[in-house]
Amino acid sequence: MALPPFEPPEEEFPFHRNGFYEPPFQPCYVLFFNTTNRHIKLFWFDNKETKYHTSLAPGHHVKTNTFTHHPWIFCDRDSNELMSVHNLPRYWPIPYKMRNPNNPARMVPCRKEIRIQYPLRTLRESCLCRIVNTLNPLHPIAAVKIIDERMSLPHILKKELKRRLRRPLGTEPINEEWEDSIVVKYNIPRNQ
Repeated sequence: MALPPFEPPEEEFPFHRNGFYEPPFQPCYVLFFNTTNRHIKLFWFDNKETKYHTSLAPGHHVKTNTFTHHPWIFCDRDSNELMSVHNLPRYWPIPYKMRNPNNPARMVPCRKEIRIQYPLRTLRESCLCRIVNTLNPLHPIAAVKIIDERMSLPHILKKELKRRLRRPLGTEPINEEWEDSIVVKYNIPRNQ
């Protein structure tokens, strides 16, 4: 007995990287947990627009309802250093489900804890971050003066330190230039 010839599906389905069908804008329930000892600002992208969500103190968490197609980034409040989730700078929400205790055949949505961590850094980046964190409590003019006059470093490192000291104050959204540099630098596929 011969099998009937293969017929393609009538409509195309969008496939996720792991091969499973993913409906657009599926709701996701997450709990962002700040495991660092810094104050973190949470931003999410809607199309190409960055939107500020909230700020998290060290060791605190926030329950958030989001969607699968809204990526998130997490930045240090003082230095704008990008934090990571699962060693990636951008987090794409994934819907999580668990078996219903009353009806094990049924899967129900659940809230997943997402741990915000320090990024993996090179030795150079770690040293620059340590110097910036030491100079952060000082007035910006005093910090720049210390970098210029008291540190015997190459000019490229001095320039990098000054750039890292510049930071927006308050809860204003990140400027477009900074956002574009992050999007270009970390243009990576969705994490799993």
